[in-house]
This record gives sequence, structure tokens and C-alpha cells, in this order.
Amino acid sequence: LEREYRVPVLPVSATKRIGTLRLRKLLRKEAREVGKDKVVCLVAGVPKTGKSSIINVLKGRHSAPTSLYPGSYGYTKSYTLYRVESNIYIIDTPGVAPDIPDRLERLVRLYPPEKIPDPVTVAAEIISRITSFKQDAIKDVYGIESRDPNAILEAIARKRGWIKRGSSEPLVEQAAVTVIRDYLSGKLPFYVEPSRKKELT
Repeated sequence: LEREYRVPVLPVSATKRIGTLRLRKLLRKEAREVGKDKVVCLVAGVPKTGKSSIINVLKGRHSAPTSLYPGSYGYTKSYTLYRVESNIYIIDTPGVAPDIPDRLERLVRLYPPEKIPDPVTVAAEIISRITSFKQDAIKDVYGIESRDPNAILEAIARKRGWIKRGSSEPLVEQAAVTVIRDYLSGKLPFYVEPSRKKELT
């Protein structure tokens, strides 16, 4: 990014407070170079990647609402201006998704888990990714040995007592929504190394 766009790039984690002091120093430096009494910055990017959390770290308190899931309380739906220092303001923005080439990521980041079309298929894809990334992840989180996505969803539903009334059929859609929520919240561990991104598109 630095080579292609000639802009400074910093790795930052709001939850672990990594790089946030360097980000604050960079904003002050950029503000001085602009040389105006008031400097306005904009935070933009893919949904559910921590844009509002970065603003909260810079402000020093929880001002910008945050949420784990698209469409839930705290999900950024409009542009909001926050003051992070006496002369530095930041605009929080709703997530933009045209640049998410991965179909699965685009689905889970744009829709609330309960409104994802065909959640069973989406959850099965998530399970396949998770198990290829970390073989024992499903066992660690749900206590289920199987690696078959459909069997896993059925087992989750049965373990939690999600059974259709008047039958012994497990409510796999409810289990699928749970898997999607656990994926978004980070309960199910997964990440993609930059060198593997092209494999998933």
C-alpha cells in the first residue's frame, strides 16, 4: 500500500491497543502538515472490521457504537463526526462492501445472521473453512468430533435442544445462525494470510 499509493500504513488493533499511539502521532503529524485549525479525517472500509473501535480508542472512551453482527444494535448506519483531539475530527462511516471479493465474507458481513439467505449452506461453508484452517476448532468450541458440516449442524441443534415440535428433526437453520454468529464474533478462529487471499476469490 505504501509503495502503490505513497501513503503511510500502520497495523493497528483496537482491542489489544497495538499501534494506536503511533496512529495518534501520525494523525497529529498529518494535521500539522495540513496547517489548518480543524482537520477532518474519514474512517472507511469493509463492514465489521473495527472502524468504530479505532475511533473509541483515539477518543479514550466508548463514543462510537459498536456491534459484533451486521444490523444489530451499535451497527454503524450513518455518517457521524467525532472529535478525537482539540483540532482533529474523525467521521465514522457505514461499511462498504464492493471491495470484498470473497463471496462468503461478503454475505456474512452485509446481512444480520438471522437474515442471511440459506444460512445452512453459508454455515456449512464456514465449517469447511474453519476445519481446514484448524482441524480441532469445532471440537474445541462445540465438543463435536465430526468434520462433516451437515452432521455438525445437526449435532449442535440436538445438543442445544433445538428440535421441531412433534418430530425428532433438529432445527439445523437455528444451529447454522449460531455458527455464523460465532464466526463473526471470533469464537470460531479463522484468518487468511495475505498470500492465500487469491485462493479464496
